[in-house]
Amino acid sequence: FWIGTMSYERVEGAAAVYRWDGAGEPVPAWGGATIANGLGFSPDGSRGYWIDTPTGRVTVFDYDAEAGLVEPRTFVEIPAEQGHPDGLTVDAEGGVWVAMHRGSAVWRFDEDGRLSEVIEVPVSKVTACTFGGPDLGTLYITTSRENLPDDVEPASGSVYAVEPGVQGLEPLAFKG
Repeated sequence: FWIGTMSYERVEGAAAVYRWDGAGEPVPAWGGATIANGLGFSPDGSRGYWIDTPTGRVTVFDYDAEAGLVEPRTFVEIPAEQGHPDGLTVDAEGGVWVAMHRGSAVWRFDEDGRLSEVIEVPVSKVTACTFGGPDLGTLYITTSRENLPDDVEPASGSVYAVEPGVQGLEPLAFKG
């Protein structure tokens, strides 16, 4: 079970990603984050991804069952003026879908970190995305109304559903 923490003061490096096997305390897997968001894994389980929202960085790691997350490197870095990466999911082709808070969209990156698709929504605060439906072919996109006046972006807080033409991954069962 993977856990991302956050620094409410937004201190870079004060948050971390933890792994918990169901016994004892969670074990630090990787530090150095500000807000660890959007954890996901490649279809074959060999790579893990997580977002550090305030830095605009999506990090990719190699995953080893014995060693955990190793060899961190920047997968993509998103300029703040384009939005802030928030939630993340991975599709069956290895595409990484990133919810763009203040960016009015979900972006898909291929396995090499190249932007391959953009799905726009009519609100700015996109928070997360995940696949669902009978064949995992529907991408559900959540949004936020937090701190918005009632007359601004009235559709904020909605959940959107789109059919992007790829399928998501089956959820992994917790083994702890």
